[in-house]
Amino acid sequence: VSFAKNVSGSNPVIVVGNKFDLLPPGASRERLSGWLRHRVESVGIDPVAVHIVSATTGMGVNAMVETVLERS
Repeated sequence: VSFAKNVSGSNPVIVVGNKFDLLPPGASRERLSGWLRHRVESVGIDPVAVHIVSATTGMGVNAMVETVLERS
């Protein structure tokens, strides 16, 4: 994560956490989203959105794509 600020520059950043389907059944999307946001903010990046997805099941993918399309 620490190198991302150099890569992103002043561009908007959308953070995506994938593989949610592999986490234990009690895993919280909200908690994971908050943790990811905190990690990227700790290195000086203010993400425009944080999405938790599973490419395998499709969970969260449509919302992520909508965010990308809105920002492009």
